[in-house]
This record gives sequence, C-alpha cells and structure tokens, in this order.
Amino acid sequence: AAVTSTGGVMFIEFITNSTIVDQGWRAVYTITSNLTCFGTTLLTAPSGTFSDGSGTAVYDNNLNCGWLIQPPGNPAVIVLNMTSMNLLFGGGGFDRVRVFDGIDNSGTLIGTYFGTNTGNQVSAFSGSMFVEFTTNGSLQGQGWDANYNSSTTYCAPNTTFTGNFGNFTDGSPNGTNYLDNTSCEWLIEPASGYVS
Repeated sequence: AAVTSTGGVMFIEFITNSTIVDQGWRAVYTITSNLTCFGTTLLTAPSGTFSDGSGTAVYDNNLNCGWLIQPPGNPAVIVLNMTSMNLLFGGGGFDRVRVFDGIDNSGTLIGTYFGTNTGNQVSAFSGSMFVEFTTNGSLQGQGWDANYNSSTTYCAPNTTFTGNFGNFTDGSPNGTNYLDNTSCEWLIEPASGYVS
C-alpha cells in the first residue's frame, strides 16, 4: 500500500522479534515535489527580479526561504516592490513574506505581505535587505514575484505609487541629511483615479 508524506520528511522503522525470520521486504519511494525555494539566496546585482520559484505551479508547504539583497558599493537605499502575490491562509497559520532592513530576520521589520495584497513598496537603508518567505502545513497558492532597485541616493528615482493610501519622503533616514546630486520623481496613480 502507498503511504504519502506531505511534510517533506518520512521516517521508516523496521523492527524484528527473536523467533521467526523470513525473506524480508522491498520498498520503492518517489519524491514528487515542486520545491519552490530552499535556504538563502544571495542577490548582488544593483537591481533585479525574483520570486518564490513556483512558476505556474503552487509553492510547497512548510517552506522557510530567504533572499539577501546586497548590491555592491553599499547603496544608500534598496527599494522592494511586490509585483504579484497569491498566498493562502490555512489551518496552521498563514503563508507570508516578511522584509527586513538588514542581513537577516533579526533586522528591522519593514514590510509584511500575505493574501493577494501587494501593498506599497518598502525601503532599506542599511545597505542590505532580507526577504523571508514562510509557509504553513496546509493550502498553497500561486506564490509571488518581486523586483528591487538600489540607489546611491536615499530616494528611489521614478517611483510610482498605485495604492489607495501611502506616504513618502525624500528618503533620508531620520536625523540624516539628504545627499548631494539627488534627482527623484514620484507618480501617484491609484486605481481609483482620485488623488487628494
């Protein structure tokens, strides 16, 4: 009879007694996984795109994956934009993407994404950004896609806001002066078509 494990691990134990022996047994196993991500991926390009890795399939259960964005030259700002998202809530909690300003999940939490809401973009000012994707043990969705840009100025050039609410600044962290030779533009273009 076939036995299926959905947790990513299967333990088999064989125990005999001391009275009768026989010819034994044979088992065959097959791994059918669309493992979407694994461990931590280092992204060093000044800008790029990445995703959970599921493509047109659904992501796996019980994932804990990370992406460390560390562009060269210690950029003043790294801006992340979630471009698509379909994460599901199940019996063991919810699947989510969390974004930290720093090299791992001990940094400052700057964004949390779940469900289908891509939300507004987030910015990291430490020169590193860590993106963490965790999933529970039930229900899977189509996953997510993101892009990022880094800049030697605090504000991200040519930024578009599509959410129905939000805020923005020149990007300089509290207590820090803005940088020389900065050139940035912002376009506010919400789906409702009304800006106040």
